[in-house]
Amino acid sequence: MLLTVGCSSFSEDKEVIQQIEKDLNIILSSKLVKKASSNPYDYRTTHSEEFKNIVSSDEIALNYFLSVFEDGIEKDWP
Repeated sequence: MLLTVGCSSFSEDKEVIQQIEKDLNIILSSKLVKKASSNPYDYRTTHSEEFKNIVSSDEIALNYFLSVFEDGIEKDWP
């Protein structure tokens, strides 16, 4: 489910969501972070650019993640 926010267009939101998924995939599939680490900060600091991209998406990212959690969608994360 895609949600639109404010004045942004559906296609702009879709592009942002695709970038969020791409960045999250990079973070979660990281071979740079020790697999034994359960500390989220390790992932954040190792992939600070991807983290900043997601956070800077503001409402679009928030609504996207809320809809994924709410719908119980199982994504194919690494």
